[in-house]
Amino acid sequence: MTNFEKIKAMSVEEMVEWIADMVEGECTFCPAFSFCECDGNERCEDCMKKYLESEAEE
Repeated sequence: MTNFEKIKAMSVEEMVEWIADMVEGECTFCPAFSFCECDGNERCEDCMKKYLESEAEE
């Protein structure tokens, strides 16, 4: 299995955990940073999950 296949096979929850481990609290490096409008009221994982479940822009 390639890394691409492993990532593609992840659930949303697994993907959130994987991203959270990579960014380690550095919100500006998070792919959901510009998407999130929680003003710190939500956990980063919640914002990432919303981002992953949103429609992609072309």
